[in-house]
Amino acid sequence: MRRVLNSTRLRTSSVNTLSTLFIIRNQSRVASFPLQIKNDKNNSLKIQKFPLKNNNINIREINSDCFSDRHNGPCELEKQQMLRYLGFKDLDELTNTNVPESIRLRQKLGKQIPEEGVNESKMLDELREIASLNNPYKTFIGMGFYDCIVPSVIVKNMLQNAGWTSPYTPYQPEIAQGRLESLLNFQTMISDLTGLPFANASLLDESTACAEAIALAVRVTKKRTILYDTKLHPQNIGVMATRSEPMDINFQPLDINERSVNNKFVDNVAAIILQYPNTEGLIYEDLDLLIQCAHKEKILVIMVCDLLSLTLLRSAGDLGADIAVGSAQRFGLPLGYGGPHAGFHVCCQFSFG
Repeated sequence: MRRVLNSTRLRTSSVNTLSTLFIIRNQSRVASFPLQIKNDKNNSLKIQKFPLKNNNINIREINSDCFSDRHNGPCELEKQQMLRYLGFKDLDELTNTNVPESIRLRQKLGKQIPEEGVNESKMLDELREIASLNNPYKTFIGMGFYDCIVPSVIVKNMLQNAGWTSPYTPYQPEIAQGRLESLLNFQTMISDLTGLPFANASLLDESTACAEAIALAVRVTKKRTILYDTKLHPQNIGVMATRSEPMDINFQPLDINERSVNNKFVDNVAAIILQYPNTEGLIYEDLDLLIQCAHKEKILVIMVCDLLSLTLLRSAGDLGADIAVGSAQRFGLPLGYGGPHAGFHVCCQFSFG
């Protein structure tokens, strides 16, 4: 039997347009549709008709302040069906069975949550109140992590502009024209600042970019030893050491301050990797001479660059480096407890043997 929502007329003196959103739940499928209620010339509202093809439906008005109501998910009936199938009487029993005791929060939260819970806006107010008790301090840790401010014009016109993330064709929703353009802009900026021609479209962070750089050097040179600057950021050394072990790479330290440019490097070296500026904020003297000595022995040079410093310092390409890596975090990304950030990887042209 076919059912419709009968046309209804409502009187009003002030409302021009009203949109009421309802949820239709039909067995395991969930769909939503708007009921447009528009004002006509007689200053009355008319709800448009919508045919409903199945008697087994549940229509209810959405509570816009409820987090779960704003997402398509199972209704209460479907939840009970799934719980019965799994052999549990409620969600609490399901949680208690599957969440290990060792990772559960044992102490009570600061504020007692009512048995029936609270709506989203009230919970956000309470979280802001708790956050206001923090004493924010300036961070001087450095080592590749720097707090920054994103201008509001960038936030509004780029980060919050759906045109940068909306698909540019209905048949290819996995990429957007704005995203393609932003990736090209990123690669162009990296290439301009580092002075090297071939830039990727970002990696997870600086440390993973370092690991990819030494892997590339080993593949290109067919050698198995990497010499690393002892003044690299510690997280970079840690990730490269971890990557080197399964790849059978001999990962050895190199004290650049104590090394004479006239001394030869050890045998079978694929690349040397150094921080520019180093983790103490210092810039090595005669870097170009060191790079020339490495090239004479057919050793690649990888420079881990502070991208912002390259606006003032000589670029890695100008110094003669073969590969440059680093992080673009300080160009506008939040610290985020260490990531993810926008690592970059840029290089010159290699001859693969």
